[in-house]
Amino acid sequence: MSFEDTIKTIIAEQIDPLKKALEDALKALGKSDDSGEDWIRPSRAAKMLGVDTKTLDKLVKCGLLTPCFLPGDGRKDRRFIRGEIEELKKLNKLPKYSRK
Repeated sequence: MSFEDTIKTIIAEQIDPLKKALEDALKALGKSDDSGEDWIRPSRAAKMLGVDTKTLDKLVKCGLLTPCFLPGDGRKDRRFIRGEIEELKKLNKLPKYSRK
């Protein structure tokens, strides 16, 4: 392997994770990706499901929703995939104690 090939390999290994991290950050900030799935804030997700944010936390704990965490250590830095919210609403998997 030549020196140039070695350098290209090293650069490719470094760039791919950075590209992925940048794409995830843009998604989490509310930008849409190519598949049209955008990321929404917890308050908006709760409103779409007709529940409060505490119930949204319970849905996450039960594994029905998957949050994405933005850099930082606050709970306000979470986002949810709009498609996952709509799928949950469509399948009507909400617990009986939630508001409709």
